[in-house]
Amino acid sequence: MSVTLDSLVLMSKRNDGRDKTFRVIQYSCLLGQWLVKQYDREQRRTLQTSLLSTRLGAFLARLSRAMSTARKALKLARMLEDVQTIRAAARALAASHTIVWTALLRGLAAIFELLYYYFDHVVWLSRCNLISPAKSEHAARASFYSSVFWLLNAFCDALADTLAYKSTRCACSPGVVDDSTENKRQNSRQRAANQIIGVCGPCGPACKLRQRAPLAKIWFDVITALAECELWQLPRDGTALIEASAGLASSVLGWKSVWSAVCSARK
Repeated sequence: MSVTLDSLVLMSKRNDGRDKTFRVIQYSCLLGQWLVKQYDREQRRTLQTSLLSTRLGAFLARLSRAMSTARKALKLARMLEDVQTIRAAARALAASHTIVWTALLRGLAAIFELLYYYFDHVVWLSRCNLISPAKSEHAARASFYSSVFWLLNAFCDALADTLAYKSTRCACSPGVVDDSTENKRQNSRQRAANQIIGVCGPCGPACKLRQRAPLAKIWFDVITALAECELWQLPRDGTALIEASAGLASSVLGWKSVWSAVCSARK
């Protein structure tokens, strides 16, 4: 019990731990809103049922918005991480063909994330009533621009993670051993590039499972961003269900990743 409590305390002290916890609550509330609406439709809207579901739906909407606003405040310092990612991607451009594309995608993802954070902060300032009424129209558009740049960021990250995963599978597969000096140099450059962009070397089933979870998470993020932008022609209830379900799946996987890192750090 104390071990779990200590891990929870450590996770609550981490910026990414708080962000992932708030995100799980946010998308759980969105899914709850959708369920309340469906229950409302199945019932014939007696006065008592309608009043109860309206209050519950309004509460879930306020809680989801509160979690979203809190998460925006937590992202204020993460732009520096994007600058660091861009610099790391530039250093990795001298590696092999696959690593070059991965590094370029990482750099593009970081650029899109910078723009996403900018518009996200505009939305945050607007919700906190820190923007003058003259800029209210810009703040209203900022939410859509934020979703679009998040979609571009998630898509580039998803492609980069997919390439990295395929590169790791190739590294894990047996091949012909070549001890030539040129091959040793290439392997050395490959390992250095892998360390920069987060690709590991040969690994077992447990390592592959750990790699597939972030890959699934980022593709869930792409689906969530697509639904949030409403770029496909679907009924609004269907779009809401996709956004809530994919967002919750991504949130749980992200929370599990941070939780595993916290537990590993305590050992």
